[in-house]
Amino acid sequence: MPQYVADMVTLIARLNVETVDWFGTSMGGLIGMALGGLTNTPIRRMLLNDIGPHIEPVALARIGEYLGKPARFASLDEGVRHAAALAVSFGPLTDEEWTSINTPLLMERDGAWMFRYDPGIVTPFTGRDRRAERCR
Repeated sequence: MPQYVADMVTLIARLNVETVDWFGTSMGGLIGMALGGLTNTPIRRMLLNDIGPHIEPVALARIGEYLGKPARFASLDEGVRHAAALAVSFGPLTDEEWTSINTPLLMERDGAWMFRYDPGIVTPFTGRDRRAERCR
């Protein structure tokens, strides 16, 4: 988390802006809360989604079960359905809503679809870096 906060401090400085409005979903919310807690924070307003100041241990355990594990899908639709199954506890959504929510989470690489996130976010869950495994 400290690295992500440092990255955002650098990005905001390079943007040469005095304030930002922050919309943080999940890990982006955690980064926003940490950035917002800094002296002279550049955050003017913040909206958090799917995160709060406390994460229940059962939620962390659930995330740790799938986070960082290699997942490749033959199609975008297969990836969207997989992501929807991981988030089924979020509530009932239509196929169109799941597609809208999950499509930005996926990217195509070498003819397969995979999740678009830094594989290093798994390190706090496992104590090891799975970046190399994720890129295979």
